[in-house]
Order: sequence, then C-alpha cells, then structure tokens
Amino acid sequence: MHWIDPSSGASEPHKSSDGSLRARLAFAVPVVPERDRARPPRPPQRRSAANRLTLARSMSVWLGMGKRLREVPAISFRLGGGIRVRDFLPRGDSLTEQEWSRRHRVITVLLWSHAIGLALLIRLTGEGFIHAAGEGGVIALLAAGASAKGVPRTYRSALATLGLLSSSALLVHLSGGVIEMHFHFFVVVAVITFYQSWLSFLLAVGYVIVHHGVLGTLAPEEVFNHPAALASPLKWALLHGAFIGALCIACLAAWRVRELAENRERSARAALERVNFELAAAQALAQVGSWDWDLPADSIWWSDELFRITGVDPKRFRPTYERFLELVHPDDRGRVKEIVDRSYETGEPFDYECRIVKTDGEVRAVYARGSVAGDAAGNVVRMFGTLQDVTDRRHLEEQLTHQAFHDALTGLANRLLFTDRVQHALHGLIRTGEELAVMFIDLDEFKNVNDSLGHSAGDELLQEVALRLKGVLRLEDTAARLGGDEFAILIEKADRESATQIAERSLDALRRPIRLQGREIIVNGSIGVAFGDSEIGLEDLLSNADTAMYSAKKRGRNRYEFFEQRMHSDSVRRLELQAELKRALEADEFVLHYQPIYRLDPLEVVGVESLVRWQHPVKGLIPPGEFIPITEETGLIVPLGERILELACGQIQRWNETLDRLHPLHCGVNVSARQLGLPSFTDEVARLLLNFDVHPDQLVLEITESVLMHDSESVAKQLSELTDLGTAIAIDDFGTGYSSLSYLRNFPVRVLKIDRPFVRGTGAGVEESAYARAIVKLGHNLGVDVVAEGIESEKEFQELVAMGCDFGQGFLFAKPMPASELDAILKKPAQLDARGHPVGLGL
Repeated sequence: MHWIDPSSGASEPHKSSDGSLRARLAFAVPVVPERDRARPPRPPQRRSAANRLTLARSMSVWLGMGKRLREVPAISFRLGGGIRVRDFLPRGDSLTEQEWSRRHRVITVLLWSHAIGLALLIRLTGEGFIHAAGEGGVIALLAAGASAKGVPRTYRSALATLGLLSSSALLVHLSGGVIEMHFHFFVVVAVITFYQSWLSFLLAVGYVIVHHGVLGTLAPEEVFNHPAALASPLKWALLHGAFIGALCIACLAAWRVRELAENRERSARAALERVNFELAAAQALAQVGSWDWDLPADSIWWSDELFRITGVDPKRFRPTYERFLELVHPDDRGRVKEIVDRSYETGEPFDYECRIVKTDGEVRAVYARGSVAGDAAGNVVRMFGTLQDVTDRRHLEEQLTHQAFHDALTGLANRLLFTDRVQHALHGLIRTGEELAVMFIDLDEFKNVNDSLGHSAGDELLQEVALRLKGVLRLEDTAARLGGDEFAILIEKADRESATQIAERSLDALRRPIRLQGREIIVNGSIGVAFGDSEIGLEDLLSNADTAMYSAKKRGRNRYEFFEQRMHSDSVRRLELQAELKRALEADEFVLHYQPIYRLDPLEVVGVESLVRWQHPVKGLIPPGEFIPITEETGLIVPLGERILELACGQIQRWNETLDRLHPLHCGVNVSARQLGLPSFTDEVARLLLNFDVHPDQLVLEITESVLMHDSESVAKQLSELTDLGTAIAIDDFGTGYSSLSYLRNFPVRVLKIDRPFVRGTGAGVEESAYARAIVKLGHNLGVDVVAEGIESEKEFQELVAMGCDFGQGFLFAKPMPASELDAILKKPAQLDARGHPVGLGL
C-alpha cells in the first residue's frame, strides 16, 4: 500500500501544483479502489472559499445561541428503581471566581496561541497576508472578547469555547479534511470541560454536531477527505458523533468526579474555616490564644488571638520559643523558661502566670497552660497549649479585693480589714512581747452637718477627715473607717507616749476648719484609746477602745481618753439604762414638767414648754440629759415622743377646763427628727388633738434647725400638713445650727427661740448682745414671734425688753415644775417691784 494523494489517481507521492504546506505536510490516506470512490473532492482552491463561508455562518449561529443560553434545563428523567439521571450528571457552574479565573487564563492563553499559530500556518501554506489575517483575525477577535475584563464570565467562557472550536474547524479546513485533524475537536471538548459549565460544554458539543453532522452531511468534502466518508457522509458523521458521544460521557464522568471531589474539598474547607472562625471567635471572646510547637522541625504555629494578645504583627513576627521569651517581662523570664524546660524534660503538663511586654510598652498579665506529646520511642516531639490574657480579670480581682477590705468613700481600711490586721498584730505580740494601741474616733456633731448641709457635704467631710488622719500616722499604722462617722487607728509597737502623740495630732488635725460648700466648718472628735498585749482578745480590745471613746464623749467631747477598768461599769450602766428605758416606757414612768413662757411687755404668762423627766422608782427623778441621747440612738425617741405629746395634750385639756383665761394657753412640745420623718406623724397629732378636744393653735411643735436641713422636701411637706392642721411651728435653740434665710422663708415657721448663750450675752454689753438683737430684728422682719430662752438675770430681762423681744422664759421667772405646782402661777397675775422687775413668780 502506498501513501498517495487520493485525488491524483497516481501511485507517486503527492505533489501539489501550488507547493503549499498542505502538500508538503503530505497528509495522506490509504489508497481507495476506483469503484469505491464516489465523487472526486472539490479542488482546494474552491473548498477554501466555501469552507470559510460555512465556518462564518456556523460561528454566527453559535454566537447567537450563546446570547440566549444561560442555564441548561435539568435533566430529570428517571432510570429504573427511581434513580434520576441528573444525579449522575455534574451540576455545573460550581467553580469559585478565583478558580474559574485561573482556568480561564490558561484557556485564553491557549486560544491566543491558536490565533497566532493559525495565522502563521496559513501564511506558510502560501496564502496571502489578508487571507491569513482574516482567518486568524476571527480567532483573535474571539480571544480578545474572552480576555475582556468587563464581560461576564459566562460570555467569556462561551467566546473562548467558540474560539477553540473554530480553531479546530480551521485546522480541519487547512488540512483538507485529514481525519487526524478531527482529533483536535476531541482535545478541545475535553479542555472546555475544565470550565465545568453546561453552557460552554453544550456549546462545544453543538458546534461539533453542526460541523460534523450538518456540514459533514451537506458538504462532506469540507469535513472529510477519504472516499468512504465522501460516499456515506451521514454514516461517518454518526461514527464521529459516536466517538464524540463517548468522549462526552468520559468528560462528564470526569467532570462529575472532579466536581464531587471539589465539593467535598470545598465542604471540608468550609467546615474547617467555620471551625477556625468559631475557634477564633471563641478565643477572642475568652481572650485565649493557642500555639503548637513541632520540635523536630522547630516550627511554632500561633493562632490569631495569640498574636493579638502579645501585640505582634503576624506578617512580620515569626514565632519561636526564643522570641516569645523576649516578650516575657524580664523579672518573669527566668521562671517561665525554667517551667517550660522542666516540662520538656519530664513530659508533665505545665502552667504558669507571667507578664508580657507588648511592643508599645504595655504590660499585660497572661496565664499559660501546656502539654507535651512524644513519639513511640518516648522522645518529645510536640508541645502545645494556650495563653490567656487575664489582665482584666486580675484588675477586677484586685478591685473586688480592695472593695471587700476598704471603705468605698474614703479609701481607708474597712472594719473587716481593720479587725484582721489587729488580730494579726496581736498574734505578733506573742513573739515580741510588746504592746499595740487601738483608737476609736467618733466625730462630734457630725449629724448636724450631714442634716444641715446635705449628704454630699457630709461625704466630703468624711473624705477630708480620712486624709487628715492618714497624715498623722506612721507608715506601719493603719487607719480605718468603721462606718458612719466612726474611724479607728491601729498603732503597732505603741506605748502611752506614742499613743498620746498620735491622739493629740489627730485632734489638732480635726480642729482645723474644713471648707464645705463655701462655708468653714469645724468638726471635733472624741477619741478612745485602748492598749493590747498578747493575752487580750480581739473583741475585748475593740470593746475597750469603744468604751473609752464614749467616756470621752460623756466628759465633754473634743478630747481623748485612755481606757480604764472603771469605764466598764459605765458601759454596763449604759446598757442597763437602755433596757430600763424600754421598761420605763411600758411602765409609764415618764412625766412632764412645765416652764412658763411670758410676754415680756406687759409681763404675763402666755404659754408653757413641756420638758420630760423620768420618774425612776429607785433613782428618783432623772433629767433628760441622761437618757434622751440613748433614746435617740436606739430609736426609743419615737414611742417616747408619742407619749410626751399625749401627756401634753391631756394637760392642755385639763387647763382649758380649770383655768378661766381670756386667751387659751399655748404649750410647746419638742419633736425629734425621727418623729417628724414618720409619714403618719400628722395623723397622730390630729388624733390626739381630737381625742383631748384641744384647739390646734394651742399646740406649738418645737424642732431644731438641723431638722429643717434633713430631707428638706419631706420636712417641708410634713410641716405644711401640720400648719394646715392649725398647729404652730417653732425653731428651738435658733442660732446654733446652719439654717439660712431661705429655709426660714420656705418653711411655715411662726416662732424663733433664741438659745441661752445668746441671751446670756445681752447682759454683758452692746457687742455681746448683738447676736440676740440681730435675731430679734430678723424675727420681726419675717413676721414671726421671738422667744428668749434661759433668762436668769434682771439685766438680761431689761435688755431684751429694750430690744423689743416678744416673749421669754427662764429661771428668773420660774423653773420647770409639775403641772400641779404651775397652776398657782397660771392663776396669779405677774407682779413687778418698784423698779419694774418681776417678783413673786415662784423664785
């Protein structure tokens, strides 16, 4: 068999009259007998023009189809057993944009190489430049469209597909239909499946069907160059179609397998990313970073959170054991290295807490945990663990610890920390045999400041006192606030001399004026000092200091007292007194004495002030100064005050029934701040007035200035209700508190009572009487009555009359007395001697 040109009919090697590359390539087919030949192939010159026309038409058809085709309908027919064919087919369009771009870039390069190679091949066949540029230009145009950046990837894939298939068709055309050139179609179809797109794949298959089936049947000489195909083009088209079909099945299978693998990989990657994301989120939330050290490779992996905790840039910082140690605080570095090295040697887990210094200088506290893994031979090959930022936790713990053992307002030690330190110091005395001292400090009249200027001013005062107390102590001593206005000091290694010095310095510090809300306030303190040794108990020591403090208060305040054993009896008596007061209330042992109040000009009795006394069954009559402070501390002042009101209203009723007076007698009753703070107080007063048939105007409720300053809104409401009821409100001991003109204008006050110290000054000269004169003038300007308390001399009486004081009371007229003794004075008019002085008033 000779390889000959089938169109020549000769047995010689093929020679082309035009010397084209087609001839020089000597593409040949086996010799076919004459009888098997159908019709001779068209000369190459004529076939070239026709094929180019057909190629152009095919490309236009498929370009038009590509515009309309977006998605391939799902193949949903079923096989036996309910199995769907589509389950075996690839889904398509599953590539990510990045993966598609990578594959498209390779295919586009392949297409451009075809455009250039085909143009060169046409020139080598002897065709002109225009011919080469025309046919190569079509491929180049498709390659340019496929390379365009702004075109959707569906169109770019379609253009690349048409470009490569057109290259296949052009190669078949240039080879004169040589059967081997059809293999290019097979390769291109396989390449197109890398797009994993049904549009590109069906476009490629359709192109082959049109080229081989339609064009091969209608113009077989344009597709095939051997007699059998030319004689039976449909048969050969189907044969080629069968091979293409087999190829498609293989490509679809490979595509599906690849797609399944990619889906599994993508799912696994997504799951891994999700796990990593959740891990990173959890680590960020918990501020926990993780690390893994491959010792044989000396490679350490850090999580993102670990980079954040240490404050290093993951792009610039390569984690190593040595570089991590550089981040550890120099004071902790040796300890950390020792712990990790010991874990490496022993294979035991480790944990430690240390400080790290970030690149910006910030120091953070971290807690590290780690484990060790070994190989079959027992060699350590891996270490891994976590590192947690515990800075905020440590700060919170420190804050909580500080709050648990320190006073929030002053920053001093609280009772818990103070007692702990005292207990610890007492245990230390067992070794040293020395003594320590405990001071209890209670601020004098702090309640008046707190009530008059408000709680914020009281807080400022306490803070200033704390600063001053800390300023007088030694470094080893402890100052504490026990609560309210009570402070304490622990003096270690103390003797009487050192304790005396600290007590005196403390009093001096407290005596200095404190400026609050634009005013200078002087607050004194009462200090009790108790010594302790190794034999005394904590509770006894603190109780002794407290007892000494109350002794200082009782002996005049603004002083210090050292504890003495005799003070125990006073403390016990105080407790007994408290118990007796409760019993006395139940036994109704409290009585009222009354002191008359006179109009000073003309002199006549206009009212009385009720003063409580305790008629003790054994001790006799006890003055209020000995039990009122305790009732105020314990709250017994409330039931006692109710009983005093009841006794006073009952006595007013009896006087109304027995005395024949032109004007009703007024009775003043002292009311405490606790009573006035009761929401039911007004109702209680109204009930008593109604029960005893007393006119409200006869009852004068006396309150101190400090009451006006305490919860002013509530007090104003209560006083307004009492005034509406008809009772009168008097300010007792006026001038000793912190009230202002605004308070006097805002409250329904009808009487001002001048305190005894200012009255005493009226008899000492013009300068000393200025205070009393100012109060009288103030009262008259405000339209209220003024009562002078504690008038004891004729000179004071005359001076008060001269300055226009309205009313007065005092020993000059009468001492407080039972109602039975007062009846004689109430029934007897006042008498004056020859000099105009009052006489015969029970003196």
